[in-house]
Amino acid sequence: MGSKQAIRTEVRRRLKDITKDSIRDQSQDVTKQILGHRRYAEANAVGVYVSLEDEIQTKCIIADIYAKSKYCFVPRFDAKTHFMTMVRIPTLDDLYNLPRDNPYHILQPDPDTIFEDVFASKVPLDLILVPGLAFSTDGKRVGRGKGFYDRFLASYTKLKSEPYTIGLTFKESIFDSVPTTETDFVLDEVVYPGKGDSF
Repeated sequence: MGSKQAIRTEVRRRLKDITKDSIRDQSQDVTKQILGHRRYAEANAVGVYVSLEDEIQTKCIIADIYAKSKYCFVPRFDAKTHFMTMVRIPTLDDLYNLPRDNPYHILQPDPDTIFEDVFASKVPLDLILVPGLAFSTDGKRVGRGKGFYDRFLASYTKLKSEPYTIGLTFKESIFDSVPTTETDFVLDEVVYPGKGDSF
């Protein structure tokens, strides 16, 4: 496939007809793989996205993070600067009480609310679960075009630590290859329904 925009157009076409049942079933498959993954079991601190309707659902993964007393960090996006960080949310109730009144309509901390920022935290991230529109099986990723995750992952791994990174996606979003540039962050792994690897 050619350009990133062509990939995005193709994935959106594929996902346009995906049913709620398919989203549920594929999310359950991916969740099972993650909860059984060695990297997840060993992780003390996990960075995880709060899913949109057209992404692999992370609600059960997030609940398990808290149930296992792991540290949970979620993204906070700045629409003006296109800067992303991750902040630690102390409890599951705190997370689901976060506001959604932002340009992305996702649960995320208000900019004026003080939460522990991952760049200032003494707790290093061990694992980051990453969304995206398209992935290749070798870890290359095409996002929504804003570059949030590429910049964040590049900065965090340079300044703080090198966590294991896993992309979560639908089977419809997997390609043999996707176009990338030198500023695109390559993930360690991609998990999708039916992958069936043993960890």
